[in-house]
Amino acid sequence: MPNDVDIVFEGFDTTDDLDDGIGISEQFLPDEQNDELVRHVLTKGVDLQEYSQQIEHELQAMEDEQLSSYEQNEGALLELDSEIRSCDEVLGHMEKLLANFKTSLGAINTDIQALQSDSLSMSQRLKNRVVAEKQLDKIIQGVVVEPEAVRTICDGEVNEKYLECLIEVNKKIAYMRVHNKQHHELKVFQE
Repeated sequence: MPNDVDIVFEGFDTTDDLDDGIGISEQFLPDEQNDELVRHVLTKGVDLQEYSQQIEHELQAMEDEQLSSYEQNEGALLELDSEIRSCDEVLGHMEKLLANFKTSLGAINTDIQALQSDSLSMSQRLKNRVVAEKQLDKIIQGVVVEPEAVRTICDGEVNEKYLECLIEVNKKIAYMRVHNKQHHELKVFQE
């Protein structure tokens, strides 16, 4: 590139009266942070049309290079796209499976709650039976006369053992009267 090239702008005065001792290029470069390439172009007086064509040529070369790279990698890109679509399908299927699993877990949770409720109910019934059994055992012990005592009173001789069996029978009769009276009072209270 020649150093002393005149730049011609139609309709513009390119005389040196704008110079004032400061170069035109320095006038259009306000600070040190401007692009070095632009600074070079303005300070060296490069032909802008030629420079523009050079930039266009470089851009075209880059574009061709990118297109070539895309064409070389087109198969890989299409394969990647196919894999991404396949992954989306798998993820969609997994999402459905997880939704079904969540529904199943909800049903299992409901079943577990029903079983817990049944278990509590059975546990309460068992406790009630144990309490009733203890109370019935007391009543049975209080009223049932041993078969041996019955045989002694009915068939045995009147002796010490006979008297013990009669005392035992009297205790049971007294227990039944007290229990019957309590039962009657409870019945009256309930009514």
